[in-house]
Parts: sequence; structure tokens; C-alpha cells
Amino acid sequence: MLDLLGRSRVWLLLVTTLGACAPAVTDTEADEEAPPVDELTSAQEIYGGDLEPSSRYRYEEVEGGGELYVTGSRDRLAIDPSDVSQGGITDCWLMASFASIARVKPAAIERLIRRRTDGRYDVTLYVGPEHRDNHGTLYRDPVVFNVSATFPTKPDGALAYARWQDVAADYKKEIWPLLLEKAYAQYLGAYSGVVPLFGRNLQYDVTPAFNQLLPRGEQLTFDLNSLEQQPDVILSILGDAFDHHRPTTALVTSPAQIANVILRTQWGIDTWHHYSIARVDRVARTIDLQDPRVNANHPKNVPIDVFRAVFRLYTVGPSAD
Repeated sequence: MLDLLGRSRVWLLLVTTLGACAPAVTDTEADEEAPPVDELTSAQEIYGGDLEPSSRYRYEEVEGGGELYVTGSRDRLAIDPSDVSQGGITDCWLMASFASIARVKPAAIERLIRRRTDGRYDVTLYVGPEHRDNHGTLYRDPVVFNVSATFPTKPDGALAYARWQDVAADYKKEIWPLLLEKAYAQYLGAYSGVVPLFGRNLQYDVTPAFNQLLPRGEQLTFDLNSLEQQPDVILSILGDAFDHHRPTTALVTSPAQIANVILRTQWGIDTWHHYSIARVDRVARTIDLQDPRVNANHPKNVPIDVFRAVFRLYTVGPSAD
């Protein structure tokens, strides 16, 4: 099936249209302007992005303190897709990317974050210049962001954006998704930069962030309206991706057809939203999905025909090995 993925460039769609995922289920402030990060690193100076004052939120440590990784009751490993919880900002494309990589290769997440002796964290994103090696494989230079373990916090003490999910025995909260989200905000100049539609950085598209989180290879985005994307082909591509530790996400837009509205409602699938693909069953011909939002529905056993009818795009990332 690797050969099938190689030929998939025929169906590659370079997505440059704007869009945004739905706000977090429990938060009504998702589309309001987000505050900036609290420090300007030399790496950020390279990529630009003005910092602006904000009086809405303050930067604080999570209550009880932060722990990089915690093995929660739902976790198979300390770095687990269930650790990811989108908060009050429309960055489902980013949070779904975190969950998908954590699912197929937790070590790839671990390689991105290093605790410093001063209590801060070095977070690596592959956002530097792109190159190709002698075999034609694309790779990107790493850029290290110096990130503090303080996060935008509301007056009532609740986190404004990414939320913690697991708590250690000493009551410290797991913060690796919060650190990755904040590093990405530093890269873009502000948290509002991660909002494709409602932020000011409208040039950013709605494809996942696999290329910035993994050092080598290219992510491929497929148009489910393409005639080539028949159910057997989709199952083969996605199944092969899981076999080779390639993270996957799917984006549902807002189709006008009444039939699609009925299917979305039946399966609890939201519009303008990225989902992490959690499982592919090639025998049963079904797909499980993870919604990156807090307290969200995670559709399971979605028939491949429903997946193809409801979703607009899906993306296969580079190998996380």
C-alpha cells in the first residue's frame, strides 16, 4: 500500500481556502480576540509578529503546578491522544494534529519538548527553511522556542485555551499540549494567529500542522469530492497510514445538501471542524474519530460511505518514525 500512497499525489489538494473549526463546547468566547504570548524569543523575531497588550486574561501557572507528562486513567501511555483538549479558541486544526501524532508515535511529541534548568521549556517546531536531501525527501530546519509554563487564564482561574486533562498524584496537571499550543502562538506572534478565519493572520490555511511538528516528509491532503476517492481507496490510504505511523485528520466543512446535514446530525459530526482519525477498521469498513474539544462527542464506527459523504478533506502526515 505504500505504492498507493506514492501515487496519491494525483489526488493531492493544496488547501489554501480559509475556514475555522467550531469553538470549544463549553466556551462561548472562542471567536474573541486572543491575547498575545508573554515573551518575545529570538526565533519569533525572525518570523515577525507584533505583541499587543491584553487586559482580558492574565498569564499564570496552572493551579497546583504543571507536569510535562502524566499517565491518566484513560491513557495507554503518558503521552496519549486523550491528553488533548481544545479550549476557547478555534484551533481544532492544531489540536487534532497533536492528538493524531500522540496516537501513532508518542515519542515524536516527546522529542519536541525539553525542560530547562530554569523551569522553562525548549519547544522545537520545524518551521525553518525547507530543503530536500539527495533522495528528494523534504525536510525542515528546526526552530527552538523558549516557552514559560504560564498560560492565558480567565479571571475565574479557568484556562482560556488548551486545557489539561490528567492530574498527577501530587496534583500537578499535565501541560504538554498547552506548551505546544503556546509555542505555536509564539511562532505566529499571538494566540490569535492560530485562528484561520477570525484571527488577523488570514494567510494561514486550515490544513493540519504535521509539517511543522515532524521533521521530514510531506503531508498529503485529499479531496473527498474527487472521483478517485472511492471507499476502497480511502480505506487503503488511511489503513496504510496507520500501519506506517503516519498521523491523520479529517475536515468537515458546511455542505448544503440536506442529506449531508441529516448524516452529520445522526453521527454527531460538527461543521467547519477538524477531527483526529482514531481508528480505521478495514474489515468492518468503519472509522473512529476524536473531536479535540473538551466534553465533545467522539463518533465511532462511522461507515466509510458516511465518512466520504460528510467530510470534505482528509490529511495524511509524514511518518512519525
